[in-house]
Amino acid sequence: MTATAAKTSASDPYEDTVLANPDAAAVDAYGISKRDITQIYVSSHPYCKAFEEELNLRRFHCYNKPTAGMIFNTENSRLILAEMEKSSPGHQIPRWRSRLRGAWLRQVGDTIVQTREDVKRALATLCAQNAPSCILVFSHPAIRHGLTNTGIPQVNIDQLNPCLMFRHFRKDIS
Repeated sequence: MTATAAKTSASDPYEDTVLANPDAAAVDAYGISKRDITQIYVSSHPYCKAFEEELNLRRFHCYNKPTAGMIFNTENSRLILAEMEKSSPGHQIPRWRSRLRGAWLRQVGDTIVQTREDVKRALATLCAQNAPSCILVFSHPAIRHGLTNTGIPQVNIDQLNPCLMFRHFRKDIS
């Protein structure tokens, strides 16, 4: 009688019903836990994680600042954002100095860009369509920024106590 009671309590109460979950049964059968499943980001591009920024085009005039105030340096055939002109749509992006400076502009709206002329053409097309905004896709080509997308700084554990870095130097001095 004890073996029957144990077998009954371990069975799935939703077995042979619409609520039965075969995926959950497979996870239980193979002993998969949360520790075994980790979410990862797989970029469609080989140069780090891409992130998007919205550019407000409501007051943008393509004849005045054709690149929306973005000033680029070209490095390895990439448009690297160096600066933003004041009083431009690009300058209105929140925290652009800490998050976008040094980033590689890959896409304006649906258009992949590789030169300043591509950026000008893409923005002029959006301006002609009276688009209120567009999405800019950036990535950092070599070094990832130390800020999250909301601008909160990330601090590594070893940065919390700078004395630990110099502990071995103090032993030599004493």
